[in-house]
Amino acid sequence: MIIISDTSPLVCLLHLNKIDLLKDLFGQLIIPGTVFNQPSNAKTINEEFFQSYPFFQITALNQEGVLQLRNVLDAGEPEEIVFSKELKAGLLQN
Repeated sequence: MIIISDTSPLVCLLHLNKIDLLKDLFGQLIIPGTVFNQPSNAKTINEEFFQSYPFFQITALNQEGVLQLRNVLDAGEPEEIVFSKELKAGLLQN
């Protein structure tokens, strides 16, 4: 199953020392590039984080669908929604 995640669940589980639960439950998670690059994530969700937890994959996508949603949603959320539709994800964590 394809899982697409916002950083909120990652940050929460990281602070609880339970980030491996995501690997145990889902195997691999896809993180949209814009979500990864949000300034609010710089201290916890960064390159070092992804080196420590290689079951997360940062991926870029076609931006056309994202641009249509940007006017009404936060920066990372349009990418999550478009990814979910394109990849036929089984779950969208937000």
